[in-house]
Amino acid sequence: MGFLLDKCTLRIYNEEILKFCTTFDCGNQDLNDFFANDPLNYSSELLGKTYFYYQIVRGIDNRPVQPNRATKSVSVEYTYQEDLITKEAMLPELEALCERLAERLQRHHLKGRTITVKFKFHDFTIMTRSHSLSALINDKENIIQTVNIILKNAPLEDKKVRLLGVGISNFELAAEKKKDNTPIQLKLF
Repeated sequence: MGFLLDKCTLRIYNEEILKFCTTFDCGNQDLNDFFANDPLNYSSELLGKTYFYYQIVRGIDNRPVQPNRATKSVSVEYTYQEDLITKEAMLPELEALCERLAERLQRHHLKGRTITVKFKFHDFTIMTRSHSLSALINDKENIIQTVNIILKNAPLEDKKVRLLGVGISNFELAAEKKKDNTPIQLKLF
């Protein structure tokens, strides 16, 4: 396609260019009318779309991002310079991640039911473990308590952990959320 780029130019017709063009008969009345009356509209519409797709296929898209989807999960993670070997070494690191996660959840007024802990090992394999609760949570204490349960049950013997992450998902359904932002009654059992 490089040969086309050398021989072709992209230009938009305007009144100046068209006044030097001579009319011709292509044998079809509709096309004759089009070329005589509509080339400016056609030029701007076709070349505008063509240029748009020319940019898009090259990965250039300057349109603003407008996310319109509901949040499905929120997580925080950290990669360590030195591998963590024991669960006792991981616990304070996980608690710090839980604090960051709780702050983010409260800032965005989100509550979730499922806590997930991510472990990435020195050989870059990944293991995740999740625990779902019956109640919605977004506070540090409940998140830490759930992460402790996950950490206690995680099979980490003889594993060197390079990255830890904590996430929450399974947010309240839109049907459960009241429109006037009043608190909702949680289930007891």
